[in-house]
Amino acid sequence: MFSKRNRVEPSEELLNKVRYIGSYRMSLSRRKGHDSAETEPLSYYLRNQLASFLDELGIQVLYRKSRGILDKESKLSHRVVERKAIRLDFVDASDSSHRGAPSAPLAVNKYEPGHWEQKLDVAYQKCQELCNEWDHVRYLETQLGTTQDAEEVVKLIEATPDPEHTIKLLALSPNYDANSFALYMAYILTGKIKEAHRVLQTTAQLNPSDARLHLSLGNFYWAALCNATGWAPKTNPGPLKQITLQVLGYDYETVRNMARSQFLEALRQSKNKDIEEQANAQLSTLMTMKAR
Repeated sequence: MFSKRNRVEPSEELLNKVRYIGSYRMSLSRRKGHDSAETEPLSYYLRNQLASFLDELGIQVLYRKSRGILDKESKLSHRVVERKAIRLDFVDASDSSHRGAPSAPLAVNKYEPGHWEQKLDVAYQKCQELCNEWDHVRYLETQLGTTQDAEEVVKLIEATPDPEHTIKLLALSPNYDANSFALYMAYILTGKIKEAHRVLQTTAQLNPSDARLHLSLGNFYWAALCNATGWAPKTNPGPLKQITLQVLGYDYETVRNMARSQFLEALRQSKNKDIEEQANAQLSTLMTMKAR
């Protein structure tokens, strides 16, 4: 029941929008990375996007979960703050397991109608947009894991409104390693070398402690150097033959320095003997390579 002290009551639609935003933020806080106690990068990114958007609007949608001493039922407090003033404050009995699940409020302690409701509506739409981004990333990951045709994989990404942003989201996902490999290979096989480079570069930048990514990016540059100096006898580079200095738009020394930097970073980050051996071998090869 609503508190009788409030002559004007908030609509159920308004309450549900507050619940939706609060529950969405809570769900992002719960999503953890595979090997870390920290929130996974994609959740962290989306949560910050929402927080920044709310800051620009000048409102905050807050929540706090608690359990009474004698009451076993969990309670979720929702609060909308504008310019440090509380415009809406209510408490739900909720398990909060389903994002935006409606439930009757136990109490509405404060409700002050005003322009902030329009801001909340904009925030709600933004929250839905970010939620859709999360769902779309999961859909793309499923497709990347099952689609064998390289052209179909490329079409999946290019069909999105902003392919570069999509690649970034896939690189922030806990499945970034599988995502980057599928995209990289698809772009290589379809002759889109600059796009393949962007996938490796973006994923390595967003996951700087992954030694294998640095090794892969170093090997990408190394392939360009081999195409400039000549591959070892009986070596068949296959589609890697397309990775050239001209396509990348860098001169030989610049690419050699970029490769060296990535191999050294792979060594610095690695805890894997196989990666270290490969990086050291490539560093030794770089010393003997000469441009034609």
